[in-house]
Amino acid sequence: MPDVSVIIGVRNAAHSVGESVIGILEQSFTDLECIVINDGSVDDTGRILDELAKQDQRLKILHQENRGLTQALITASGMAQGEFIARQDADDISIPDRLEKQVAALARDESAVLATCWVEDVTPEGIVCETHRNLGHTVKLASGEDHHLIGVPAHGSVLMRRDALERVGGYRVPFYYAQDSDLWLRLSEIGNFVVVPEVLYQRTVSTDCISARFQDAQKQFSELAQACFRATRQGAADHEWLREAERLSEKCRVRKDETTSSFDRATSLLLVGAALAEKDPILAGQYFKRAIASNAFHLRAWKALLVHNLRQLFPRDA
Repeated sequence: MPDVSVIIGVRNAAHSVGESVIGILEQSFTDLECIVINDGSVDDTGRILDELAKQDQRLKILHQENRGLTQALITASGMAQGEFIARQDADDISIPDRLEKQVAALARDESAVLATCWVEDVTPEGIVCETHRNLGHTVKLASGEDHHLIGVPAHGSVLMRRDALERVGGYRVPFYYAQDSDLWLRLSEIGNFVVVPEVLYQRTVSTDCISARFQDAQKQFSELAQACFRATRQGAADHEWLREAERLSEKCRVRKDETTSSFDRATSLLLVGAALAEKDPILAGQYFKRAIASNAFHLRAWKALLVHNLRQLFPRDA
């Protein structure tokens, strides 16, 4: 059996999935399997994956009807045979020695259940716009106590012990989005998180990513995950919050088949522009203008363009 199982859920990522999967298969750590769940793609994703699987027996592909990322990850986790389970998103890139260094990090610390790393955000144009290092966030408990958690910069950047994942119940179906936040909170109760202090993962910041298109839903699910965590920390059941998450998931399952609204499209363009503001102001301005062209009533996009233009006219270092 392989030491590491890398799990990927993908839908309609023909433009990026090949490079992403090859990046896993070419890791310096070779004792691995890569499990990809093709979640109802209607583009060339399935064909690309099948061609790659013919070239490397470590790549395992399962084609299924669209059921969402959470269910895809549950299926992939169930297929995994490795002692460790790593995540990867289909439009991101793992640096060649990522898995080698994360496995070593967990080997050095038996109390650790998860290893992550520094993460670079990269735009579709290939511009590195931000580097995420040792992030963290605090969950306020009902008792007034703070629960501090090492933040995971990107879902795809983690390597977990499989027995720890199984011990906390794995990914949970009610969390259509923010399934990672829910999992990190539960894992933090049974072990430590470690961070490899190097950039080992590159996350694509694009107008198609979930965090850009469904920002409000992500926030709602994250808040529900924290509510579940607070309840269990008090010794209470989290059924009420899980039911609320399931109701929200039902709405998301209906919405996923809808065409992206002009407002959501504008929000996505705005977020990419904001990420580029310091690194490439000219390109950032183009994204802000595209956001307004997508939805002329998007006030945040107008505000961003106004602030952007003022900064170009009156540079701070002038």
